[in-house]
Amino acid sequence: MRYLLALAFVLLGSAPAFAELAVCFHSVRLLGSQFSHNPSVDPSKVTDPNCSVVTAASGQTASQLTLINSTIRGVAAPRYLKVVSGLAAQMTTPEMDAVDADIAARLAAQQVYTDEVNNQDFCNVADLAAVDAKVDQFYNASQTTMTTALTAATNLATLKDAVTVVAQELVGQKVAMKKLLRCLISVRKGAR
Repeated sequence: MRYLLALAFVLLGSAPAFAELAVCFHSVRLLGSQFSHNPSVDPSKVTDPNCSVVTAASGQTASQLTLINSTIRGVAAPRYLKVVSGLAAQMTTPEMDAVDADIAARLAAQQVYTDEVNNQDFCNVADLAAVDAKVDQFYNASQTTMTTALTAATNLATLKDAVTVVAQELVGQKVAMKKLLRCLISVRKGAR
């Protein structure tokens, strides 16, 4: 039994124990999600040029983890951190304000799409057949209005009135087309 314990101790003792911390800052990512970290990494495996390794020998690992864990977290990583000289560092107040402003702008843009979907009649149909029925109903009513106006035209004055009705109906069709396209774009942008 002693031999098994000694063998286990040797095997476990020889397994690499990585206390190194990789900190990364990808400037091309969205503000607030540029920083990432890996708290236990093999330094030889870090090949990303946006990452640096904080070695256990540097004595900075614990303080770096404390900093990372104490910051406000975004979706994937702490929101207000950057990498300076290979170490995680808290952003300055103007940098934090820029992150907050960018996130608020993205949320506001997303809200526009959500509002479009929630408040627009073409977006609130049950299925494709209902879309077809809604478009057909609108188009048929518009077509009937134009046909009636043109049929009633008996002289130049009434023809002018008929053309005005046709023009108004075409504007209505343009509005309907815009609604359909706005609904399509809003749904594609993830509002649903």
